[in-house]
Amino acid sequence: MALEKKGDRLRAHGVGRTLGLTAIVTALWVSPVTAQFDDIPAGIIRERAALNPQQRAQIQAYINAHAPLLGSDKPAERSAARVNLRRPLMDSEVSVSFRIDYSADLTPRLRELIRRQNRESSVAAILLAGELATFEAAQLAVSELSNTDPIIRYQAAYAIGLTLNTAARRSPAMTADQCMALVTALGQRIKFLPNPDAGADEADPFPSGSPQPVAVDPQREETDPWVLDRIMRSLAAAMEGDSATFEPVRRKATRVLCSKTIARMRTEQAAAADAMVLEVLLRGVQTIERSFLTATHDRQTLQLIIALGADALRYVAAVSRTIPADDPRRELLLRLTSAGENTVQFVRGQIDGRNPENFEITKALTDGNQQDFRRRVDRLIGADGVLIREPYSLRIERFR
Repeated sequence: MALEKKGDRLRAHGVGRTLGLTAIVTALWVSPVTAQFDDIPAGIIRERAALNPQQRAQIQAYINAHAPLLGSDKPAERSAARVNLRRPLMDSEVSVSFRIDYSADLTPRLRELIRRQNRESSVAAILLAGELATFEAAQLAVSELSNTDPIIRYQAAYAIGLTLNTAARRSPAMTADQCMALVTALGQRIKFLPNPDAGADEADPFPSGSPQPVAVDPQREETDPWVLDRIMRSLAAAMEGDSATFEPVRRKATRVLCSKTIARMRTEQAAAADAMVLEVLLRGVQTIERSFLTATHDRQTLQLIIALGADALRYVAAVSRTIPADDPRRELLLRLTSAGENTVQFVRGQIDGRNPENFEITKALTDGNQQDFRRRVDRLIGADGVLIREPYSLRIERFR
């Protein structure tokens, strides 16, 4: 889950500005390669059965020894405390029993640190909460998704991604329903719904009519593209793993990411075609595109995915006419076109059961032939386009 090249481009466009994320993460995040497990015996960390009172007492003593220093004014002491407190969680065989008991004792300490509203201590506490990977601890991060400080919001989204990654790949100390609640919380920061329950956040937000650009609600929705990109990456963490019990979470995360990316394409910020916004939209579509390498999607999800791919092509067609050929944003539009076209092709191949015709939409845009590009897009989403007809039946009003 390291920061990728896309993040570098975001910083180049000014998103990182004064956040100082690199300095904070470097100071707090120490490699587990040299970690030792002498303080809490490995037998306790790996115990599958419920821990006994003596084992619990050892955990409490360990936390009492290190947790107070998380709030120290001295960076070296804070860093050492973080290293020590995350050390047991780095054991490759850490058990659910240990994770639950460790979280029960440590989470209240982390909550108190966050309440102090000291940035460095809050970041340390939020990251530890993410690595505890229990629902109670994850709620500490959820509560900070709306913090006024973008650094705190970024780390909160990152921490939830750590929790979802652990649940998907390691020792899940949460139920599938609890993981899906975290997915919903992330999705709400992309595009808020008054009532996301009963699968509303997994549905196509524009099944009919002619969607118009809508305003972002700065009180409920993320406005910083750097943080928004991190939220999408954390949603992607919930799409990983291969455990059968985690499949409902993967399916929900895929649908939520589709639905919310579709909605953000219709916002006023997206209409402005800012480079940072293009990066975020590209993140959403590419994540879904790559999911076909590891996942098998059901029919409902495929229908939502093809709507996302089609909307991406509509979006590029709408904004490309306003961006000069020598503008650096053209590269982002090309990549968004490619991801959208590939997504449509993947879905058509699965629904049709054969290799569908390639309309070479990306090639037309690459060649700089705007007229040919629009003609090829219309073959998909025009009045008599392939995706307007059965079995896809997308509404033509959607693309006007």
